[in-house]
Amino acid sequence: MPRRAGEAAAPTGEAGQRMRMAELAARSGVARETIHFYLREGLLPRPAKGGRTVAYYGEPHLERLLLIRRLREEKYLPIAVIRRLLESAAGERDLDVLADVLHIIPAGDEAGRPPSPEAERAAAERGLLGPRRAPRDADASSPGDPAERRVLEVVDEALSLDDAAQRLTLDDLASCAASLTTLVAGEAALFFDAMFRSGDVSGSIQALRSGRPAVARFIAAYRDLMLRRIVDEVLVGLERGPEAVLRTATVPLSARREEELGVPARRAALADAFRRGADEGSASRWVWHLFETGAPAELALVPPHRVPARLRPLVAWGALAAAHSGENLIALERAVDAAPDLVLGQILLGEAVVARGLRRRHGGASLLEAGIPALNRVFSVDPERDAEPAARAFAWFHRGRLELALPAVLGRLERGLASLARSLQILDDEPEAIEPAARLRLGANARLALARHHAAAGDLARARELLDAAAAMDPGGAIAQVARGGM
Repeated sequence: MPRRAGEAAAPTGEAGQRMRMAELAARSGVARETIHFYLREGLLPRPAKGGRTVAYYGEPHLERLLLIRRLREEKYLPIAVIRRLLESAAGERDLDVLADVLHIIPAGDEAGRPPSPEAERAAAERGLLGPRRAPRDADASSPGDPAERRVLEVVDEALSLDDAAQRLTLDDLASCAASLTTLVAGEAALFFDAMFRSGDVSGSIQALRSGRPAVARFIAAYRDLMLRRIVDEVLVGLERGPEAVLRTATVPLSARREEELGVPARRAALADAFRRGADEGSASRWVWHLFETGAPAELALVPPHRVPARLRPLVAWGALAAAHSGENLIALERAVDAAPDLVLGQILLGEAVVARGLRRRHGGASLLEAGIPALNRVFSVDPERDAEPAARAFAWFHRGRLELALPAVLGRLERGLASLARSLQILDDEPEAIEPAARLRLGANARLALARHHAAAGDLARARELLDAAAAMDPGGAIAQVARGGM
């Protein structure tokens, strides 16, 4: 590639055009290892051989090294781009044009210190340096791309935060990187389209530079605007939490369907066994039967002291469902705290707090301060921890139903669908472990919840399929009525 006009000629070695490697490295300011790398990559012509271990380099080698060094240190171009420019007759002019477009870091704004290895690893793991990034070349003399170093400087800043802030910030950076990759591709397309339409390269570049500060301010302002709207949506959603949960209340089986499934006879037998205290498991079987078949009034009458501590949250839940009061809610919370192994209890309590109404909060707690701990109870536990299939199935059901009732911006939608699907899977996989009426009631209500979601999302065919399946489980009851009005 020819030298620019006015550019000083490279100095000549003491032996004219013949230089050894040490002199070439000293004059060019490029390390021997890097020169060998450029030779292997074909960026430099082969040297003249003076023997088996002797090689001589001339003025073209020195000029090419000085040019490559300038392209690396002033233009921040990678080796792959430099190779293309060196192979192009008009490469120098193309380089100037592209540099005007691409070199957007203001003078003196380059990153100050080298990035840490931890920052480079975190950036690589999370895609923070963009997609399809070519691996680093072996050019040890290059200071690195300043734009890349600025990104890594931010990553280093994130890594200096405490654990919780670090995880959140790195996740946030990854989300931003994914979105900004699409944004930048769109911006590039707009720029080149404008340049093609106008045919004015320098004018298009000037237009890009002139508008860049406004675009940067708009991105920051738009982000703040969207975050503000998201916060508003969350607060409104939490305010309407009780209404949303009540709309998805469990629909009972009809008396006729329960009769067909033998519920009255089974209930009478279990009640008798419980009154007589026939065996240690009689209280557990009685409580589970009442909870699974949806009999909160009868559940509220069970003396808690006669029930194993693990199942007392179900009794307290029945009391709250039969008579909504602050005292019953506190009693449920105490029972749940005393039975940490019953994941279902944690979920029922969180659902009850939302359903009761976050506006009835005590102690001056804000809406988020009241709602987030309640939802934390629901989302921080794993229903699979419980060995009892009924406990797992009902835990997934109540959790999924609540997740679908929350504002979509909270990001629980896909999890809610998965939770309800898991509940249905347990009913299918372990039918003998859950009594028939409970399987029918839970399965029908899970399908109703899923149908509501698909109808709202516009998938009417899937919604109708789920509604028909739910209605078929109790054709003459309230479930069928709800299904018929579900579209």
